[in-house]
Amino acid sequence: MNVTAPVLAAHDLVASFPGGEPVLNRANFAVSTGKRVALLGANGSGKTTLLTCLSGALKPVDGQITFEGKPLRHDRSSLRAHRGCVQLVLQNPDEQLFSADVTQDVSFGPLNLGLDQREARARVEEALELLGITHLAERPVHQLSYGEKKRVAIAGAVAMRPQLLLLDEPTAGLDPAGIVELLSALEGLSSTVVLATHDVDLALTWADEVAIVAHHLVRQGGPELLSDPELVESARLRQPWQYELLNRLGVDLGTLGGDGVPRSVADVAALISRMPSGVPTE
Repeated sequence: MNVTAPVLAAHDLVASFPGGEPVLNRANFAVSTGKRVALLGANGSGKTTLLTCLSGALKPVDGQITFEGKPLRHDRSSLRAHRGCVQLVLQNPDEQLFSADVTQDVSFGPLNLGLDQREARARVEEALELLGITHLAERPVHQLSYGEKKRVAIAGAVAMRPQLLLLDEPTAGLDPAGIVELLSALEGLSSTVVLATHDVDLALTWADEVAIVAHHLVRQGGPELLSDPELVESARLRQPWQYELLNRLGVDLGTLGGDGVPRSVADVAALISRMPSGVPTE
């Protein structure tokens, strides 16, 4: 069986902030090209720490980050090259937006790559269109709503045309319509995406794989990992509503397999309709 080699990986990662205990201790994580990975865990579990290590922004205490099989070095030229391929968007957009207007902000990265004004402008227009915010091009950054700022911050990363996009809680603070709009925008991206979130329902419906951070380690696999009550509870999460409902209906989730995981309302309805005895009643 051919196994796709990960494009970005953490190997036996030990990471902490100065003076603190390790947040991650011998943690492993990998993402392959074209995959959508949801990164889940409690506050303080190490999700953001893992993302900052993967982006090169934080040097691990021990262990290794590899990109396309090659170890990441933390000298200036290596980090510059890495950030051209791997872009991190922080949870709080105000930590990344600093220019006077949207166009200036989104063009900052491409111009720093040494691109000429014409190419940089083309990348900005492309990114704004993909994120559905072309109408904000000349808007002062301080006049944007929180949701608009989030999309502008992502557009700035997309304009770099990275192979991987690391998103830290991109849906936090957004209303339901804003979440739908953001996820729709992500559908149009060619980048591989790792998305940190607390939203288990979003993880199940959106991701190809999930990675759960708990007790300084990372457990990674298919979305069916979220059906493991002990693992989910250890990460201070809950099971997705689909699994909670099927558990109440007496469905053995272990018999479904990865491809049989119901992700949408339609999936759950179809599964229930195939139950030989129908929906159990008390």
